Amino acid sequence: MQFEQLPNEILIECFQYLNAPDIFYSFDRLNYRFYILIRDIHLRLNFEQVKKSSFNEFCQTIRINPRIKQNIIYLKLSNIDLRGRIESFFSLFVLNEFINFRSLSAIDMHHDDTKQNYHTEQEQEQVSSMLTLLPSLYRFYAPEWRLEAQVISKSKIQVLSLWKYDLTFLCEISSVTSLRIRFCNARQLQLSPFQTDFWYQHNWYINYVVDNEFTSVYTIPYSFTHYTLTPTMKKYNSPSTNGV
Repeated sequence: MQFEQLPNEILIECFQYLNAPDIFYSFDRLNYRFYILIRDIHLRLNFEQVKKSSFNEFCQTIRINPRIKQNIIYLKLSNIDLRGRIESFFSLFVLNEFINFRSLSAIDMHHDDTKQNYHTEQEQEQVSSMLTLLPSLYRFYAPEWRLEAQVISKSKIQVLSLWKYDLTFLCEISSVTSLRIRFCNARQLQLSPFQTDFWYQHNWYINYVVDNEFTSVYTIPYSFTHYTLTPTMKKYNSPSTNGV
């Protein structure tokens, strides 16, 4: 059986593993059946490591066929390989038009190593409006963005990445079930959330160790047979362990 003879159900299953620009490049002009089919399926759009020509071509395809916006459920933008790609996308599209977004990632927003949060007012407004108006968006990865807790609390986001630790912010985003913090001072970490009443009943406590950029959380008594110390290691004790 030839690929073109496969039923739509199998083709749709296969397309889930392909990048949207590749799907359109390969099947858009194959025949009328594929022309209709690829415009009526969920699309995953990953612009990381995509050539500038492919980026421009698919953006033009979206502009000519606005319905495609409703089919995109995953979008990944990146400036790592091509400077200004994210800004170019924002200049062409209003993000809250992609009403079925489930996941959005924006990497290396301004293509620098300064660890700063510089964004235009227009970018801030676009993101804020998008987060509150997209009912299906549950994952947002753009650690360079400065987000307001009020905006997150009104959205459906469950998986979130932040630029830095902010306790006040975290207290207001109870809907988030998975959180990644890009920069965090070890002293800002709290041990108590890891400890339950069951742990206390069995005298299980927690310490944590910071070694350069790595943080290890472990139980006391220590469960392994060896422990490695390094000159750069800093240990932080739970008050209940008395410095064990």
